[in-house]
Amino acid sequence: GLVDFESELDRLDKEIVKLNKELDIVGRKLANDDFVQKAPGHIVQKEQDKAERLEEKKKKLLDLHARLEKYANR
Repeated sequence: GLVDFESELDRLDKEIVKLNKELDIVGRKLANDDFVQKAPGHIVQKEQDKAERLEEKKKKLLDLHARLEKYANR
């Protein structure tokens, strides 16, 4: 069927905002010296991996958003 570019762009915008919030939370944890020094290594690694996954997903969504925007009437 047809793609509603505006609806898809709105959905992507919301998802990007959500990812930014999650990245902020993970970033604050990793920037906290107490957390990094006191948490078990596997927990710190888990948060670093999570930050990496979120950044990659955000990059993909931003790329998709940019491509869709070319076709939308914005």
